Amino acid sequence: MSDNVSNATRAATDDLAGVDPAALAAREGVESVETTYDHEGADHCEQGYAGRVILGIEGEQGVLLLHHVEHPAVVLPNGLVDEGGDHVATAHEFASEALGLEIRVTGVERVRSVEHTFDDEPVDHTTHVVLGATVTGGTLDVHDHDWTGEWADELPENDLRGDTLADAQLFL
Repeated sequence: MSDNVSNATRAATDDLAGVDPAALAAREGVESVETTYDHEGADHCEQGYAGRVILGIEGEQGVLLLHHVEHPAVVLPNGLVDEGGDHVATAHEFASEALGLEIRVTGVERVRSVEHTFDDEPVDHTTHVVLGATVTGGTLDVHDHDWTGEWADELPENDLRGDTLADAQLFL
């Protein structure tokens, strides 16, 4: 976990830290879904990773959305989780290192089991964990120059689809 994450923030998520995604999915109130992502080749963006952590970060001005600077893509902030990695620890590291924010994880909203396929044949399996969070410190500074951050209090029109839209609807 990043040194930028405060001990108080770590303590607030101790009950979630290190918990297996299957155990998170079994918690009361957590939506568990299964989906398939068909790819144009056997390689895909989550290959070699355990999955992805997706963050519904709420601040004073709404929920943080990331906008791609060249494409009409809008997503909730998200980061790849290493094999054997911890989704909650990755959430804190991503928020700090990629966004300049300290967060407190407030809960698990959804766990998505993803089967990745190529030509209708399974090639991989990953897990997406959607976490709610609040800002506890820092200043928004998106470090990936392909993306900009914006606080929103409603869903943008025509920019969200599929699972990205479903995840954003949990918070907006």
